Amino acid sequence: MSVNNFRITRAVVPTLFTVLNMFSGFLSIVHSSEGKFIEACWFIILAGLFDSLDGVMARLTKSSSKFGVEIDSLSDVVSFGAAPAFLTLGLAAAFYGWAVVRKPMGVTEMLSPGTFGHGGAFGTQGWIDPHKNLFVVLMIQRVGLPNGDNSEMRRVLQQIAFE
Repeated sequence: MSVNNFRITRAVVPTLFTVLNMFSGFLSIVHSSEGKFIEACWFIILAGLFDSLDGVMARLTKSSSKFGVEIDSLSDVVSFGAAPAFLTLGLAAAFYGWAVVRKPMGVTEMLSPGTFGHGGAFGTQGWIDPHKNLFVVLMIQRVGLPNGDNSEMRRVLQQIAFE
């Protein structure tokens, strides 16, 4: 098929909005994973707008295709299934002490970026480090220690746990 014979049909218009719906859902997932929950919410709302517009455009252009129906379903799964799930998981993790280590420093300096875990109020920690194939539970009671998170005792215990 030559370039001169290439034709864009009317069915492309609603599909463009469907793809924008999916892309908005994907951006919501990205923002949720970065802890930017407000932005993630806005991208889900934007996905809803694009989802509404793809149907309007399909009716206006009197076009529909089997591909359009399938990609619309996939876009809805991404934007209204996966994206809200990531947002909920991210919010729960942020407010209940679960975290992903992005830049190891301080008490997490021995962990790899991408390590997932939980630090308790009194110093107990659990970490899964996929890069080092390591699962560590450090059970200490830091009540009464000055600056318990940054104590020398804790640093030594963590080094032993990671060796």
